[in-house]
Amino acid sequence: MAVSDSNNPIPQPTRFPGENGCSTPRSSAPNPTGIVDGSAEGAPLASAPEPSGAALFQAVRRRWVPGVCLGLLGACLAVAVTWFISPPKYQAQALLHVASRTPKGVFGAENGYETSEEFTAYKGTQTTILKSRPVLEAVLRQPQFASISEAHQQDDPVEWLDKNLQVDTLLGPEILRVTFTSESPDQAATILNAIVESYLKEVARREQEKRQARMDQLQVSVRNYEEILRQKRNTLRELQDSLGVDDTQTLTLRFQNALAQEATARQKLIDMRMDVKKTQLDLAALKELGPPNVTVPEAAVTEYLRQDPQAQRQLTLLSQIDEEIQKIRNTVAPPFQPSLLAAPEKRRTLATEALESRRREVRPYLEGNLRTKQEADTKEKIRQLDSHLKAAREQVAALEAEVKQQEERVKRLSSAINRPDRPTSDLDALRNDLTATEATEKKVVEQLEMLKVEPRIPSRVSLLASAQVPREKTTCLRSSWADSRRWRRSV
Repeated sequence: MAVSDSNNPIPQPTRFPGENGCSTPRSSAPNPTGIVDGSAEGAPLASAPEPSGAALFQAVRRRWVPGVCLGLLGACLAVAVTWFISPPKYQAQALLHVASRTPKGVFGAENGYETSEEFTAYKGTQTTILKSRPVLEAVLRQPQFASISEAHQQDDPVEWLDKNLQVDTLLGPEILRVTFTSESPDQAATILNAIVESYLKEVARREQEKRQARMDQLQVSVRNYEEILRQKRNTLRELQDSLGVDDTQTLTLRFQNALAQEATARQKLIDMRMDVKKTQLDLAALKELGPPNVTVPEAAVTEYLRQDPQAQRQLTLLSQIDEEIQKIRNTVAPPFQPSLLAAPEKRRTLATEALESRRREVRPYLEGNLRTKQEADTKEKIRQLDSHLKAAREQVAALEAEVKQQEERVKRLSSAINRPDRPTSDLDALRNDLTATEATEKKVVEQLEMLKVEPRIPSRVSLLASAQVPREKTTCLRSSWADSRRWRRSV
């Protein structure tokens, strides 16, 4: 082995560019053996090793700045392509106001605000109803939907409506923003207004059904309480009869009740007798009326002549004669007009006399028809009054019998009011139960009566702004950006 001289420096390896761009050290010292290494020029290169995770990590560490720049550039290009190449559409918008509490009725109590969870659930329910199939199917049946060409091209119009319909509350907690996207601005506004109209009708229908269901429930409760009270009163009466209870308190209440019922029956009897008297007077006045004095106005005669064939012929003849006279006056010189106008004017006089004769013939006929109609109306009124008088007399007889019965009951209770009492615990309990049931039944009846006379309560959901024809197109990306900005402003 040759030993290098201290004066001769050790040759340093020289770096040459490799295939992968990395420098490869190669020695510049002479090769005394004459054997050429496989890595030298002109010799075949060895196969590159498989990339490992550590090598990839090292490469990323060395080239992370260009990679991040290229990634951001590609993202920007993708956003720009989506922004400008995606097909823009028109988006119509309508606003609905959802009250945070149920509107108060005339007789209703003051309602408190709902909790946040309850109000959110209510808005979610309204959103579901707005996009429900019954509401969207009702839109398809509206007349203005027949002109929507884009909808008729869809296999399932309901699914298409649901897909392009969006609902959110970004503008406020009580505001439902409803949007619809379409390729035509006019069709977008028309469809959205139809959807909102169908939804409001559905809300009104549901509220009316709820109100009717409440009335039906109260009516059933009233009937049930009436039957319960009837049974309890019968039980109380039977228990009193079996025990022979005649305490002063019970007899006093029964006596006062009997007096009130007697007074009511007497008042009904007085009113019915007055009704009978009034009916008799009206009936006598109608029967004393003589034949009706009928006068047919000229307008009625003229209207009849317009539809009369004979009068129509005379009117047509008069029109033709007038045209003939006017033609003679326009075409013939004045000296010759009298001789030519004599015959047409004579025919015109005859036609006019015939028309007046027909008018005189028609007047008695019309007067007879009118007189017959008035006589028939008078007979019908007399028949109705006779029927009412008969029913009123029957009611008077029934009320007289009721008054007599109440008088006997008052006398019987008055004679027995000072008898000794023997109260029992069972009887007292039954009385208390009957009193409580009567109070409950009274409350139910009051609620039912208030619900019957109360006017219709305004709907909780109302239209705030209908959809207008959009002026600008929008894309999904632009719409999402605008929605996010509105949401940030509302927050």
